[in-house]
Amino acid sequence: MNVSAKLMLSWKGQQTGPFTIEEIRSKLAAGEVSLMHQVQAHGRWVTLDEFLSDQGQQRQEQQKQNAAREALLRSQETELRHQHEQQLAEERSKQDELQRRLDDLERQADRRRESLSPAQPLQGYIQGPIVGQAPSFTPRRASGLAIAALVMSLLNFVPGLNFVTWILALIFGHVALSNIKHDSTLEGRGMAIAGLVITYSLLGLGIAWGVLMALGVARFPKY
Repeated sequence: MNVSAKLMLSWKGQQTGPFTIEEIRSKLAAGEVSLMHQVQAHGRWVTLDEFLSDQGQQRQEQQKQNAAREALLRSQETELRHQHEQQLAEERSKQDELQRRLDDLERQADRRRESLSPAQPLQGYIQGPIVGQAPSFTPRRASGLAIAALVMSLLNFVPGLNFVTWILALIFGHVALSNIKHDSTLEGRGMAIAGLVITYSLLGLGIAWGVLMALGVARFPKY
């Protein structure tokens, strides 16, 4: 029953009130009413003693219900907290596993980068020359001695000069071949060889002509 409800009291057929339950308890404590007074509750008259006993039982039942309700709420709250903590633990476990995988991949990438040569960072992955890399070459130059040997060999056909030019052609030709052999930047091996062939050929013809003249087989032409 509501605490603020108004109740009528009756004693020996005389009714008084209405009073609230707290007012009735105060009067009972002050001795103004007794437990034998009757009170109208739920449409019937009962003694104040029975009424207060029922109120006490109802209060106890209400307290029990409230305690059970609070216990149920605490149990539900504990269960929800436990589920929430379990979900958080699973999420942390997943994040830790993902972080471990990322760390493993990063370590593998570091080891792979360390294993690659700095001069050829793509060795093992791309075969052939690197795109855009300009081919290296060394500039070549003609040998001046080879040119001189060829010129001197041609001057062997000039009477008078051939007494000197054949010696120069041989010297220039052999020196040019030696320089070209030891220096890869020099060109003109063909010219040096051509000069030597011409000079040796003319020299051989001259020696053969001299031998024939000594034997009397050949002689200088008469003009």
